[in-house]
Amino acid sequence: MKKAYFLSALLLFLLALAACGKADETPHYYEIRTESSQLEELEKDQFLLGQQYYRGEPVSILAEPPAADGTGSGMDVYIRPLGKEKELLLSGVSKEYRAKGWFLDEKGQCFFLSPTGITRLNADGQFLYRSKTNSAIMDICCLEDGRIILLESKDGLWQFSELNPDTGEISQIDKASKRGGMTYIGASGKKLMLLDEQGFWQMDLNKGTMELALPFAGTFYLIDRFDEKPEDFWVDGSEAGILFSSGNTEYLKRADISGEKEIITVRGECSDWLKRQMNLFNQSNDAYYVVLEEPAAGVGKEDFLTETNLKLASGKGADVICSSAVDSDVSGLIEKGVLLDLAPLMETSGIREEDYFRTAFDAWRDGDKIYGIVPDMTVFSSLTLDKAVLNGREELTIEALVDSMLEFEENRVFLEGSDGVSILKYFLQGSVDLWGMVDWQKGTCDFSGELFSKMLLAAKRYADDKQSSYPAICDYRLFIDLYNFDTSGKLKADNQVDMGCFFDDGHYAAASLNQGIALGINADSRHAEGAWQLLAFLLSEEAQSVINFYYNSIFPTNKIAFDNLAQEELEYGVTRETNVGGKILTFFVPGRFGQVITEEEVTEMRQLLSDAKTLPYKVKPLLSIIAEETAYYFNGAKGKDEVVSLVQNRVQLYLDEHKTR
Repeated sequence: MKKAYFLSALLLFLLALAACGKADETPHYYEIRTESSQLEELEKDQFLLGQQYYRGEPVSILAEPPAADGTGSGMDVYIRPLGKEKELLLSGVSKEYRAKGWFLDEKGQCFFLSPTGITRLNADGQFLYRSKTNSAIMDICCLEDGRIILLESKDGLWQFSELNPDTGEISQIDKASKRGGMTYIGASGKKLMLLDEQGFWQMDLNKGTMELALPFAGTFYLIDRFDEKPEDFWVDGSEAGILFSSGNTEYLKRADISGEKEIITVRGECSDWLKRQMNLFNQSNDAYYVVLEEPAAGVGKEDFLTETNLKLASGKGADVICSSAVDSDVSGLIEKGVLLDLAPLMETSGIREEDYFRTAFDAWRDGDKIYGIVPDMTVFSSLTLDKAVLNGREELTIEALVDSMLEFEENRVFLEGSDGVSILKYFLQGSVDLWGMVDWQKGTCDFSGELFSKMLLAAKRYADDKQSSYPAICDYRLFIDLYNFDTSGKLKADNQVDMGCFFDDGHYAAASLNQGIALGINADSRHAEGAWQLLAFLLSEEAQSVINFYYNSIFPTNKIAFDNLAQEELEYGVTRETNVGGKILTFFVPGRFGQVITEEEVTEMRQLLSDAKTLPYKVKPLLSIIAEETAYYFNGAKGKDEVVSLVQNRVQLYLDEHKTR
């Protein structure tokens, strides 16, 4: 079976054409286009020993039983190139080598890899030598000149060694090493190449240096996949090929797509889900094409954020701005009118807030004005509280929590590993006016009240000094997916109260902007219409219905998409067959991975997601100020009253400098 398709993936390069000397030269945009083919499926009684590029072709290495006439023993080994008939490689090979790990060098010599060693087999299928290593062999490749390079893992470090194919001697290449992470090795002629999430690297084994040859930054090409991993690859300039464990082979080529469509630039690091949906938008939209501006290899986060702010301040910048591209304090951008109000566009497009969980629009919101959307949700903070701490209190408010903690007589910590500053930030982080201590309209603050004083006392008392072994009064509520979350029934059985995070209108789970990324439109964008088409697509049922509900930690913010996906999981199961007395009986096994969910659990999860909120962006700079000053109180350097006075003065100074427009 063979299939071919083109997967649009984009690689953004802004080429400074200095030779032309023109400042207004149109930038060039490049995309990685991928043509795919599939190695043939195994036939009956065949066993897969390995997959690789052999003499320029993707091949499968297969094992079959010997001839049925009894003339053979062991197993027969074949290679089968893509689209061709199989060829006999060895006969009568011992079945101890019937496992994945086979490899052929350029001369056709056979090797068998195990995690701790490598075996070479001769033409008769007998071993010539077995070489053992003190580290785990993770990958192998053969360069054009016949050199065989091994990738080994030891103590979290990738090391490179060379195998002498004649003697089996393994010698470490001292200068060549790389920090851990997903890494594979392949060849580009006589040059060693590395493949990781960032792209294809050329490795200088003598100098121990790496140079990025074909980057993935700014593209929609994803190498980290749920159901397959690279087995082998090759690189030749702007072209490459990857053979995956599924038998899928991808041919990659960089192509200039400047001028094909109107370009929409999106700045920031995006999740794999967002990249896949943006790529789907590119395939389905006839007028616009999305490109990514991601940090290039070696560019630090702070430098990337600084560059973003400088461009936006000068009236330039990308069409769509992600929360991962700006400082966590987005209030300055909103105050200065950098981001476009999306509410009128939503009304024109028929997008109603009631059709979404509120985290879809509350991340960058100021009253009725909506400056960003969050198409997918990740819950990061949902705490539970030991019911005994409340001492009979029925209503859980921030005041009730603080009073209960101060009245509770047992020696406990708030949360394992939490210091005083983090506990205080937990108390404050969900309130837009920090529980009445800040008046944004008047531009005033007052931290001299009883509540802030009690918060300081409670945070100091319940801080984990990491020396005592006191138990915690709080714990994290499991909140991963439909199959992995703590139900209210479990909390009740454990004598726990759902606390979540405290907001001005109640206590709920808090959504994260680390995975669930907010996207806003640059008010100076010349392509605002196309940018909105992208955002509207990301909010659509079509885009959000591809989020899976198992071992993912990501939820759609579109309620219809959630309901449809939840119904699929409720109905999910596997049909199996069994032989009973010579009769084949078919039966249905409900659930996924041995787990079954109920409608009650789905209803409870839906309510939790409906209630969840994003922490207010306006208070983040205030929390930073408060954290800096109160740290002196928690470490004993300053008294409580002195610290309160310092907080009062610094927050007031901030308010004076940021009067509400």
